[in-house]
Amino acid sequence: MSACKICNQPSNVKTVSHTACRDELMEVICDDYCRWPREVRSQTELDEKCSICKIVELLGKEG
Repeated sequence: MSACKICNQPSNVKTVSHTACRDELMEVICDDYCRWPREVRSQTELDEKCSICKIVELLGKEG
């Protein structure tokens, strides 16, 4: 059995982290560190920025 790379708890899934852990990490990164939510004027513009975000790609999320 492998361990989640984020919370270090046992994981039965084939990925290296739990979905909930990735979601929580993504929320922290996007809310606390990303500049785009403060700089763009619409959700459409923000979605465009998120769609090309390397961190979003790395964590396996879209949009």
